[in-house]
Amino acid sequence: MSAQIYDDALHLMEVQGGSFVKSLAHCYYMADPSNKAILREAFAKYFDEYERRFRQLCSQIQGAAS
Repeated sequence: MSAQIYDDALHLMEVQGGSFVKSLAHCYYMADPSNKAILREAFAKYFDEYERRFRQLCSQIQGAAS
C-alpha cells in the first residue's frame, strides 16, 4: 500500500472512528517504525477496515466525477 493511501486511511480513522480508533490513529502517528509494525499487526482489523473505507470513498468520488 502506498504511503499516501495509508495516510489518508489514518485520517479517516481520526475523522470517522470512535474514541478507540481515533486514539489508535494518534498512537500510530506517534510510534517509531518498530512500534508501528506492532500496532499494525495487533490491530489489523481496524487498519484494514479504514483502508477499505478509503478505497470505497475514492471509488465513489471517481464515479461522481464521471
